[in-house]
Amino acid sequence: MPPRAEIDSYEIKVSYGKIYPKDPSNEIHLLVYGKGQRNATLYSSYLSKKSGRFSVFIGEWATFTVSPKGLGPEEIPGGFATQKLWENAGKRIAQQPMMRLTDAEVRSVQPDCIWNP
Repeated sequence: MPPRAEIDSYEIKVSYGKIYPKDPSNEIHLLVYGKGQRNATLYSSYLSKKSGRFSVFIGEWATFTVSPKGLGPEEIPGGFATQKLWENAGKRIAQQPMMRLTDAEVRSVQPDCIWNP
């Protein structure tokens, strides 16, 4: 479950494009902040084509803590070796404007995977 800013809303920042040089250029990143903007979770999604078939990736990438210095990675894929990468990604996405979405603006759906080749 994504963190909530308040009981009935989310605070997010959105970024489009690569955060790592080998990533697809069509990535969408959502940085979802928790209560009081003390922490945030990064979600990414992108479309890829492999062997002539399309697939969509949607997943949680990293968690951050917020300090006066900015976002600091808390849980990072790749461990300590990728810390600088995630620090830079957090800085870039954190520069985007904050948006608040209330529950009324978020559509709830059943988690399904539907594939129509």
